[in-house]
Amino acid sequence: MIEARRVYKEYVMGKVTLQVLKGVSLQIDTGAFVAIVGPSGAGKSTLLHLLAGLDTPTSGEVRWDEHVVSRLSDRKRAEFRNRTLGIVFQFYHLLPELSAVENVMLPSLVRGARNSHALREQATACLKQVGLAQRVRHKPRELSGGEQQRVAIARALINEPKLLLCDEPTGNLDSKTGAEVIELLVGLHQRNRVGLVVVTHQMKLAESADQTIVLEDGRVVDHEGVHAQKGKR
Repeated sequence: MIEARRVYKEYVMGKVTLQVLKGVSLQIDTGAFVAIVGPSGAGKSTLLHLLAGLDTPTSGEVRWDEHVVSRLSDRKRAEFRNRTLGIVFQFYHLLPELSAVENVMLPSLVRGARNSHALREQATACLKQVGLAQRVRHKPRELSGGEQQRVAIARALINEPKLLLCDEPTGNLDSKTGAEVIELLVGLHQRNRVGLVVVTHQMKLAESADQTIVLEDGRVVDHEGVHAQKGKR
């Protein structure tokens, strides 16, 4: 289980202090599919970054089971992410000089795996899972936006994470390609039994989730199961 306990996050810009998160508390069960929604500027991406250990709260804490992730050193948090999480961003962050399969291999190489035939086969299998079996040798510039996002998802899967954290994974895609990425993420959650937390403006994706967390002005204003949401309509 991952948990946020009264998390505040603020940024100081000169003489101005910007409060982004204001006492957020939530729990996400292992294996759950959770959507985080809300207006622009509500703090959704900031919350996801804190849950992922990419940043630390100004106060409060983020826990993964018995580990207080937000109190770990930068190195320990990086090890935690690499070992436990897969992260997918709106912008794909692929290395342009590497092929698709080489980009997918990177998290395992960072973890200390050898650049071996077995690792390349594993990365190829991840690309096959996301429908890119024929594109393993292509570099990012030779791939469409949707294909690049699929490579990023395959890269997030390479270390067999317990949880996938996705920050607006369809935000840089057209509606058709975005719908395909949504279908892919939901399918991976169901087939691989990997937890899925998605920051999204796509209500179709949110409606597929087990729980939806609604943020407004840095606070959780609603946190309920999808069936309860549908019952309100």
